[in-house]
Amino acid sequence: MKFAKAMTTLTIGVLMSLHTTAWAQNSAKEGLERIKANVNNSKTNLQEYEKNLKTVEGNINEVTKAKSQVEGQQKQVQQQVEENNQAMGRIGGQEKEIQQLITDEKNKLVQENQKIQEFEAMIAKIKENQKKRER
Repeated sequence: MKFAKAMTTLTIGVLMSLHTTAWAQNSAKEGLERIKANVNNSKTNLQEYEKNLKTVEGNINEVTKAKSQVEGQQKQVQQQVEENNQAMGRIGGQEKEIQQLITDEKNKLVQENQKIQEFEAMIAKIKENQKKRER
């Protein structure tokens, strides 16, 4: 009976150790498969990262080009604004000159009209003197 009990215990022990070894082998195989899957996933992720990095670098280059264009256009606009301001200053000066010329012409017309009135008054006196002599 002791022998049978010992055999039973031994049999159970062997079965358990076989089960543990089989489970360990299965666990090791599963672990190795997971590691392989992780490596494959990591490679895929690295490829996607590199692809995305190239896209980002391309976007940065495009933004830099666009920024340079905008800065160039801003300089052009600033130059045009300065040129326009200078032109407006010249136009303002010319407008003052024209206004002065108009004022001078009006003054000359007034003076000429005064002379005409003076001459007409002289002519009227001369005609009056002529009439007096004729009488």
